[in-house]
Amino acid sequence: MDDSTSSVVVGFNKKSLSYMLLGAAIFVVAGVFIWMSADNPDISPGRQLAYRIFGGAATILFGLAFVVILAKRFNRQVALVIDDQGLIDQASPMKAGRIPWDDIEGFEIAPAAGQTWFVVRLTRPEDYLQRVSKWRRHVGAANQRMVGSPVVISPNILDADIDELCMMLAARLEERRDASDEAPDN
Repeated sequence: MDDSTSSVVVGFNKKSLSYMLLGAAIFVVAGVFIWMSADNPDISPGRQLAYRIFGGAATILFGLAFVVILAKRFNRQVALVIDDQGLIDQASPMKAGRIPWDDIEGFEIAPAAGQTWFVVRLTRPEDYLQRVSKWRRHVGAANQRMVGSPVVISPNILDADIDELCMMLAARLEERRDASDEAPDN
């Protein structure tokens, strides 16, 4: 990743998305297998119901995950664009879109829920929660509670070294702040 130009584009990690796609497909097949196992007459009715519930839930949940990952895997859209105005987020579940530098407090790599997350700290997170769909708002609010920001990205889906990305973004944010401090007041 070259940060010497005015605009930096970070794509999705297609290899990682392919592995996620394979994992989701395996769990869909497992869900169907569990569902079909309920047809065994040697299993008690209570267990048959549990097999149907768990098999159906796994099939639906991982089927949806499969569709979402498939769309992301073959979409030509980029994950992040960093430019002089700020960044454009298409990688987080919230897909916050354009985030101006003035709305960004900072960046960090935070552990939560057994994984490492790339977090974009916002000055007014509620503004970003209000401009997305209800479902994305719920996801963003959950991220807000988990790590303190609604804009949270799994480093696994980014085609960039997360430490380098975080340092580059922090440096750009600092440059932006220095430039605005040096600007004459009107």
